[in-house]
Amino acid sequence: MINTLAIAHKLSGSGFDDQQAEALTNVFADVAERQQQDLATKDFVTSQIQTVRGEISELRGDMNTMESNLRGDMNTMESNLRGEIGELRGDMNTKISSLEARLVRWMLVTFFSGLGILFAALRLFPS
Repeated sequence: MINTLAIAHKLSGSGFDDQQAEALTNVFADVAERQQQDLATKDFVTSQIQTVRGEISELRGDMNTMESNLRGDMNTMESNLRGEIGELRGDMNTKISSLEARLVRWMLVTFFSGLGILFAALRLFPS
């Protein structure tokens, strides 16, 4: 709290008349009172800290829930991908087996065709 009487006496002693000293002292008192109204009390600060702590705790809970959901989603995606990879392997193995069979048939046909041509040439051109 500001001592307005002491300020008024100091101003009067410095050459201000009583009205000037009183007016200036009232202005100082008003400014000081407004500044005090803007100051936060300990109870206000404590309540705000508790509010922020509660909000932080709530955010932590939300983050934990989101992390848990994300882990579940990732596990589901991993399982789905593994299944799809297994299907692709099966398809690839089937196609590779089919290609191997076609290649063996082609090689046998080519081999026997070559033998047929060789025997035909030997009959046409006996030595």
